[in-house]
Amino acid sequence: AQFWDHRFLEAKRSAETLAAAYPEHLPIQFFWGELLIQYGDFERAKTQWEKVLALGSSAPRARYYFIRSLHETGAHADAVHQAKEMIALHGPEKDLMRFLAQDATVREAPQNALHWYRLLTRHYPEEISYWLETSKIYQQLGNVAENTALMEEAKKHHPKNQKIAMEMANAHRLAGQLDQANRIYRRLLKTYPHHQDAFTGLFETLIADKRLDEALHLLENQGADFLSDYEMAFQRARIHADMGQIKASRAYIQQVAIPEGKNHYLPILLYHGLSLNPRSTLLSVAYFDEQL
Repeated sequence: AQFWDHRFLEAKRSAETLAAAYPEHLPIQFFWGELLIQYGDFERAKTQWEKVLALGSSAPRARYYFIRSLHETGAHADAVHQAKEMIALHGPEKDLMRFLAQDATVREAPQNALHWYRLLTRHYPEEISYWLETSKIYQQLGNVAENTALMEEAKKHHPKNQKIAMEMANAHRLAGQLDQANRIYRRLLKTYPHHQDAFTGLFETLIADKRLDEALHLLENQGADFLSDYEMAFQRARIHADMGQIKASRAYIQQVAIPEGKNHYLPILLYHGLSLNPRSTLLSVAYFDEQL
């Protein structure tokens, strides 16, 4: 009640007191472990989740929290090794497989990440994010045919999902199947007229297909909904250059390079002041506080 009432420090003190008073009470020990995870106290969480598992918890979440605590305290190789052993012993577990996929992604080991994401799509096909992450890796590896086949498979599970349809169109475009991509992008843009990715995909497909008049028509009719003035000028310049109309192309570029009046475009670099977490896609509260 204290935790859900946002009285976090009181909740933490109460849970710690209860955990000390009832060391063999599994639900209390479990809750104390969850709070330590919430607070990003992974050193203590690692010990706590070892205790929870030793008390006999068979919950997949307990195994995942132990592995995550191990990983966040710097024992990366050990965490990966133990996660694989747990999957071998207990069978496929969503959180552990996702952990292994994310770890492989961060370590820039796409083939390993692909292995785990493909297992996730097979065991948990209802999760759209796993299909999208797998598609991203296939694109990174340049596996165009595999990516197209993947999205055909995903479509069977999610025939009406917007994101799956978008990735299907992208897969067709990357495979050079421009007519199929064109149809899907147009359908998406008609259904979702403010869908910027559908607009961009259709625009790039038309240019790749050398349908430059159609690309220019799309740009002039809908481009302003998605692009700034200078981006519109650059895209006009691009199309006219592809048409061989160099003089017209140069004129559009000069609108940006040498603007009239006070409409100057200045590149702005914003520095957020925080570096990327070097190992995990989950930025913990403790790591965030440390950087601040």
